[in-house]
Amino acid sequence: MPSDNLGAGARDPQAKHEVADTVQNDLLALAGEGDAGSPADQATRSPARPGTSDSGDAVGADVESRRDDLGVARATPAPSPPLTGREQAVLPRGRAFGGVVVAIVGGALRLIATTLLVFGLVGAASYFTLKYYISGHETKVPNVCGVTLDEALEKLKPSGLLLELDRREYSEAVPRGNVIAQFPSPGVKVKTRTPVRVVLSDGAARMPAPNLAGQSEINAGVALRAIAKADLDVSARAFAYSAEIAKGGVIAQDPPAGTPVLRGSRINLLISLGPPPVYYEMPDLADRTLQEARIALGEMQLTIAEVREDDYPGARRGIVVTQQPRPGQRVSRADPITLTIATGMGDVPLP
Repeated sequence: MPSDNLGAGARDPQAKHEVADTVQNDLLALAGEGDAGSPADQATRSPARPGTSDSGDAVGADVESRRDDLGVARATPAPSPPLTGREQAVLPRGRAFGGVVVAIVGGALRLIATTLLVFGLVGAASYFTLKYYISGHETKVPNVCGVTLDEALEKLKPSGLLLELDRREYSEAVPRGNVIAQFPSPGVKVKTRTPVRVVLSDGAARMPAPNLAGQSEINAGVALRAIAKADLDVSARAFAYSAEIAKGGVIAQDPPAGTPVLRGSRINLLISLGPPPVYYEMPDLADRTLQEARIALGEMQLTIAEVREDDYPGARRGIVVTQQPRPGQRVSRADPITLTIATGMGDVPLP
């Protein structure tokens, strides 16, 4: 290849392209001559794909080198050669495996994305709910003192507040069942759904003692325990005779009826033993017959409880020989009287 052409190409850009084309054609011609051989060599030689032979690679490298030296743009690469039978058999399996991997990875990514979305929604809902309860709407606490629990609840509903019973106390001024005090106080600004604690009245600490006179001891105790929230009961008991109050009834009480007493107090009762007994002087019944003794005792409303017989020598049969109580002792209608009569000589029939 003449050197004049190379020099001219260096001075003229148009000539540079022409020189490069001439060099490429010469090199391709040389490569073709080198590939030619005997028919036996061509028969035994493996068919080479275009652009993959050793001589072709050398020529291509030389052409590219000369193009770089001359500043000529590179030629577009040749298209890929067709695949062999083995490559075509391996390709579908590779593509199938790749498709499975892509499907698994895609499913995992979708699952992760869905999980993150769900957690995001739950977190957002929790945030706004917590924000509402922490920084909810403010409202003024209404006044619920002096009203019942039901009325207090109705007054708190429009403000979105809750009612909570704190404790119970006795109050001389506030009727039983009404609110004595509240926390927070009326007019204070609080968040909605704030509980308002109230103190409920159990009534006055003192109450008038009930009248138990004339009731039986059992009924008096029942009446005391039946007074709601009073916690009253019977304490000590004493007994006495009463001509007006039947036996077992309440004659008097301490404290008296109507006296203010503290809740939880105990009431002392005086219980009747019935009418007081009448006492008589025991008459002398000796030497009287049993019938005469009964008449004498009957005048004092005394009765004979027991009659015994005993052998007294010399005493007539049926005559009172001993008596109990003795003559002159004080006796009442409740005292038992015992007489002993003789079983000796004589014929005194027993009534």
